Amino acid sequence: MKFGKELESELVPEWKVKYLDYKAGKRHIKAIADAIHKSNVVPLSPPTPSFSPPPSPLSRRLHRRRNDGRLQNYLSDEAEDAEQQPKQANSGRPTPRLDAHGEQHGRPTEVHHRGFTSTLPVAAEDADFERPDSPTATRSNRNAHPNAPLISRPNPPRNTSGLKLNVMGLGVNRNAPAPGEVGTAGGPTEAPWGKGAAGIIRRRTVAGLISAVRRQTIDISLVPLNPVNPVDRQKNEFFRFILTEFNNVERFYKSKEEQAGTRLRLLREQLHEMRNRRADEIMEAQRKQNEDVGPGREAKWVDRIKRKISSKFAAPGPDSRSLPKMPQTPIYTALPDARRDFVPKPDAVNVPYPEAKRQLKLAFQEYYRGLDLLKSYAVLNRTAFRKLNKKYDKAVRPSRPLEFVQDYVDKAWFVNSDVIEGHVKTTEDLYARYFERGNSKAAVSKLRSHKGYKDESKSAFLNGLLIGTGFIFAIDGLISGVRLLSSDDKDMRKMTSSHLKLYAGYFLMLCIFFLFCLDCQAWTKNKVNYPFIFEFDSTHHLDWRKLAKFPSFFTFLFGITFWLNFTRVFGGRDLFLWYPVILILISLAIIILPLPVLYHRSRKWFAYAHWRLLLAGFYPVEFRDVFLGDIYCSLTYSVSNIELFFCLCVNGWEEPQWCGSSQSRVRAFLSALPPMWRAQQCLRRYYDSPSAFPHLVNAGKYASVIMVIVTLSMYHNNLTNDNLGLFIFCALVNSVFASFWDLYMDFGLLQRHSKNFLLRDILTFEPGWIYYVIIVVDPILRLSWIPYTIFTNNMQPSGLVAFIIGFVEVFRRGAWALFRLENEHCANITQHRASRDVPLPYKIHSISSAVGGDGASSRGSPELALGVEATTPFIEEGLRVRADMRVHR
Repeated sequence: MKFGKELESELVPEWKVKYLDYKAGKRHIKAIADAIHKSNVVPLSPPTPSFSPPPSPLSRRLHRRRNDGRLQNYLSDEAEDAEQQPKQANSGRPTPRLDAHGEQHGRPTEVHHRGFTSTLPVAAEDADFERPDSPTATRSNRNAHPNAPLISRPNPPRNTSGLKLNVMGLGVNRNAPAPGEVGTAGGPTEAPWGKGAAGIIRRRTVAGLISAVRRQTIDISLVPLNPVNPVDRQKNEFFRFILTEFNNVERFYKSKEEQAGTRLRLLREQLHEMRNRRADEIMEAQRKQNEDVGPGREAKWVDRIKRKISSKFAAPGPDSRSLPKMPQTPIYTALPDARRDFVPKPDAVNVPYPEAKRQLKLAFQEYYRGLDLLKSYAVLNRTAFRKLNKKYDKAVRPSRPLEFVQDYVDKAWFVNSDVIEGHVKTTEDLYARYFERGNSKAAVSKLRSHKGYKDESKSAFLNGLLIGTGFIFAIDGLISGVRLLSSDDKDMRKMTSSHLKLYAGYFLMLCIFFLFCLDCQAWTKNKVNYPFIFEFDSTHHLDWRKLAKFPSFFTFLFGITFWLNFTRVFGGRDLFLWYPVILILISLAIIILPLPVLYHRSRKWFAYAHWRLLLAGFYPVEFRDVFLGDIYCSLTYSVSNIELFFCLCVNGWEEPQWCGSSQSRVRAFLSALPPMWRAQQCLRRYYDSPSAFPHLVNAGKYASVIMVIVTLSMYHNNLTNDNLGLFIFCALVNSVFASFWDLYMDFGLLQRHSKNFLLRDILTFEPGWIYYVIIVVDPILRLSWIPYTIFTNNMQPSGLVAFIIGFVEVFRRGAWALFRLENEHCANITQHRASRDVPLPYKIHSISSAVGGDGASSRGSPELALGVEATTPFIEEGLRVRADMRVHR
């Protein structure tokens, strides 16, 4: 794999703009190589009329090589006077020629390799005819006036105030800043390798030199006083680029390193606070036990059992007298944007010891992951600079290879700093002592459990097998169900119609689950960090192929149940009615199964997300709440079938024609539940951050969705033109409102001043035309309600039409999810958020933040203030510290 592709695959997506732009560097080097090539293929003389046939390509190459050899021999001459070395006059090297006035022409002050020169301008009275890289060369004045002539008088006085250092073939100011503090090229006079592009590097045109070689002399009239050399111009642009990139990498690494140190101090203080509070709780339990078991009194066996249970499972509480007086812990992360429709997970307050321990373990794992990302950032950038320097050396062939890497990169802070490595060792030590009983090997294993690539080919094969088998059974069952719809038995036709509606709702939920898995595949391919956006556990989140096992298995279960139901090969008519119930109960049992099997952490997260959605408004709004609420807004067909399911169960499947009617107000209420949840979330966001826009405006959007459902129910109950017109008006307003909100707010598109027309500056998906496709497709799919206004002949619209409208909305929601997450990822890129700060359990006063150093917490041990951690188990140490404090009191 080439390094460019390796860099794209290994870099942190949220920090992409802070890496060295390797592709842009290669383009600069290609421009230099092209300029060198063009300068070497300039015609040797003006074209003259000729009657001879044109030369062949081979002869042209031989002719060009012969002339290049002459030019190289001429340019490599280091003698001050050709007459002092008569032996070399016979070697084919051209000798200077006296002009009409008897004066000898000079030659450039500096030459370079491979047929092109890099001539430094010198004043007429300060010229020096020695090469700066030759052993006998002296320093010349590189800071001469830009318009000084290139050819000077012989025997000039030497100037020793010039430069001694060259960077990759270019003169560098002796007062240039040190590595790590390189000034960016803010203008043409601030280049670190000299005093500007116009006044530093001057070169004789190659055409003139080659013509001079042919005439065995240098004609001064061919050398311009102020030449514009494309090779030097491209070099200047390349060095401005690479130094700017170097400064960006250096500054970004230092800022992240400082943030890592601050975060480590906070985590260390949290550990000591947990230890101290746990020690207080144990001592309080021992004190109560001593009071209960006094002289001449024995504790009852019931009390002993209660104490045993409380010691194992009861949550130790904080010190009630000192906790209200404690100031809050300084907030490490920046405050979230008040205009967002969600907030990161807030910090918990006064959590019990088991929960605090779990949160701190997760916080250390996430912090360790952030340190790994920063180490990878430094390594990749160092490699990128080295690769780019090698490509430059290959194109230019300087006298000193890898000069920029040796003079700047190898001395940079992000290369030589060992602060992050020290943080890694400290994190491993703290995790081992506080969570793994001093077992360093187990601590490192758990901290690095998220690393490594796992082959998921078995999961992909199993998914394909389950999906294919399920679809085969479902298609055969669908054929049998269609036959039953044309049966002579009227009751069978009604029951089959009701069953098909239930299965259709289940099928739409499977469709949106599959679309989410496909979105995860697209996000993974385009390096969209969706686990970070959803705040998944970085050590246990599922790969998209593992996640697809759930809808694949449910598809297989759906196909088997569907086939058994309508083919009636098992159970007959009695069991025919209960197959949908069996399917739904098995699915719910798998999701809420409390056993540690079948990816129980993911199932727990999914079930808890639904619980938060049901209680929308009572919890602070997180991204998963917003996302899940919008998903259910597109599953109104499935949600409304809940009424059909319970109606059939309550009536004993006796009169299915009265269940699932579009005239049912219960059905309309269930359809309006998802937008009601989202409106409550918007109001909660407005309560948490009083900002009318966009929270109240977004709540108004979901209020318009509720109005569409209400007016549609009114129209189904009373087919009048007034009700139809009201429904069309509300639906049209909602479609326009929601389409603009999707494109502008959720997708971040339609930006007028973006460099990408009607899009935004940062795009993740390629090719870019898919963004224009979604701009057109999303508003069209928002008009899926139009068939409701066409099929108005019957009181109850066709179930097939309702299913098609629901399927179109599910497909639109799958596309919406793809771009919604991508827009959130681009927002993280602009703010360089690659790792989350897990909420910390305690709010304590940080002395280190107050003094600005690595001081100890006010409740920490004395060893922390000295920078040395204790080695004894934290419970015993806490008991000893507390006992000493009580003795001193």
